[in-house]
Amino acid sequence: MRGPVLPAGVMIWRFCGAAVSAACRQARRLHHKSRQYHFPIRWRPAIAVLLVGLALQTSAPGADAPAGRLLIIGGGMRRTSSEIYERLIDGAGGRDKARIVVVPTASRSLEPAQKAVEALVRFGLPADRAEILDLTPYNAREKASDPKLVAQIGRCTGLFIAGGDQRRVTAALIGPDGTERPVLTAMRDLLRRGGIIAGSSAGAAVQSEQMLAVSGLPADLFDEGYDALDFGLSSHDAHRGLRVSRGLGFFHGGIVDQHFNQYRGRLGRLARAATERGSRFAFGIDENTAIDVAPDGTFEVVGAGAVTVVDAGQARCTDGPLGCRLTEVLLSHLEQGDRFDPRSGKATIHPAKHVIEPGKGEFNGNHLIPDIAGEGAVAHALITGLAENTRRTQVGVMLKHHDNYAHGYRCIFSKTDQTRSYGGDVHGEYTNAIVSVRLDIEPIVGNLRPSADAVPKDIPDDDSRPVLQAIWFRGLLLADEGNRLRPAEPITRGDLAAAVARTIHIEPARTDIPAIANADIASPLIDELEKVIGAGLFVHGPHNAFDGNAAVTRREAAAVLARAYEMYRGERLPADALGIGDLADIAAEARPAIFAAVRAGLLPLSNGRFNPGATVTRKEAAQALYRIIGFSWKPPVRD
Repeated sequence: MRGPVLPAGVMIWRFCGAAVSAACRQARRLHHKSRQYHFPIRWRPAIAVLLVGLALQTSAPGADAPAGRLLIIGGGMRRTSSEIYERLIDGAGGRDKARIVVVPTASRSLEPAQKAVEALVRFGLPADRAEILDLTPYNAREKASDPKLVAQIGRCTGLFIAGGDQRRVTAALIGPDGTERPVLTAMRDLLRRGGIIAGSSAGAAVQSEQMLAVSGLPADLFDEGYDALDFGLSSHDAHRGLRVSRGLGFFHGGIVDQHFNQYRGRLGRLARAATERGSRFAFGIDENTAIDVAPDGTFEVVGAGAVTVVDAGQARCTDGPLGCRLTEVLLSHLEQGDRFDPRSGKATIHPAKHVIEPGKGEFNGNHLIPDIAGEGAVAHALITGLAENTRRTQVGVMLKHHDNYAHGYRCIFSKTDQTRSYGGDVHGEYTNAIVSVRLDIEPIVGNLRPSADAVPKDIPDDDSRPVLQAIWFRGLLLADEGNRLRPAEPITRGDLAAAVARTIHIEPARTDIPAIANADIASPLIDELEKVIGAGLFVHGPHNAFDGNAAVTRREAAAVLARAYEMYRGERLPADALGIGDLADIAAEARPAIFAAVRAGLLPLSNGRFNPGATVTRKEAAQALYRIIGFSWKPPVRD
């Protein structure tokens, strides 16, 4: 619920009163200092007046202080988003004065921008005052400095950044050397003169100073946000994990994430990003929901969903071979009409919501949430499992399954002494809020045992141990039913194919590939075999059969691993000739891949020889996969 609109005279009086009060405090301090210099008494009143004037100048907002608002929208805008669109139009001056420019840069097409214009017109903005900025990913190099576009933004009172890929927006508005281009400067000027900047989906993520750029999976795969827990923060867009880069910096309160309770695993990625990047606060905004940010940085929640506030001020992240562990993260769940101040960390709950007394919740008892990464699961944990529940703890798990093995994370949500729960009708809808819930995340395997308790018993206690643990825990190379990893045994074609598919997260082939003649269509491995064959990493055998039980030779492994390395890292490996003792035993067509694999450290030489016909052990395969990934943490140095 929005506060009452005050008459202009009252607003000016309040501002002047606050400024004068601040000025007088400053003047008293300065006047006290003047006495230290023994000015004559008759001069002191004049000096005091002068000091008040100087203090007024220093207390008033600076010329560069933004006077405008931000409207940061979690995506998924619908026809029921009327209040959000009305906030945008009102923030731009109202239906009679608003002129809003829609920025299409995040998308490859103009369709999202055109839909935004149609929605603005549908909610009352005259059609001649809703414009699309001619700034696309294809013309940005020239247009981002175009005086006509700068002038167009200069005439507007509001700006809307449409959805797509936020990296396209920063690439268009910020040069490779970090220099801001004139169109971005014009946007900042819009804020300074009291306009409003809004953005949905990618247009929301791009507004924070640190931007969640990409989840590290191929672009056409559905986003798996908790990949960041397994693989950490990445410095490369195409690597596993999470890439955090520079945003436009309109919003200074913390990191912004969107589609928060709709896309899988976003809580894990946001919590890790905030913890590791030193951002005390991060904000996960649901679809059809927005935060309306005032010039002082405080915001109000608007819309049908919720905003999850992640407080990483005391959080700790520990990463290693057996997964990532996050502790002492604090969460708050805010809905319609609730407010938050990132400067103080204080949430102000809408007055229509009453406090739910501890032990007085509607529900008495909860259960394990089997997929805490799923749509709506985090809100369910916080509200049904805790806010409206007598229980003090709610547990949820998220697992990735690989054949007969699963690994993942357990999320433990706990009430603290500071936890407060609320519920009540706002605008005719029952809404909730809960503040200061503790979140701890720990790695687990499929039977929910701690990962350290389930390590295969035959992993050697030598320098290879952390490498083998890392590859085993993430389900890239599986133990057998007796919990043996069998590191010294030859790896089969089927196991290597599955391990490579899991490591580099291959997309399915877009064209049909010949069916694998000897594979059971119901086998859990069939999908991974089809991916590696479709990517050209493995080939069918005679009559489209795939001999998955055959041991992999070093010659075949070199071709597979070198190509997998190149696909994952997006770079060509040098294949210059090497001095190899048994080069005469290697066919000419196999040599480039072998040279590349040896140079990259994927398959080292043994006494100067490559031994192309020898088999590759499971330990050697694990070491190669480990090298392809390039984990951010390093194995401990042994004494």
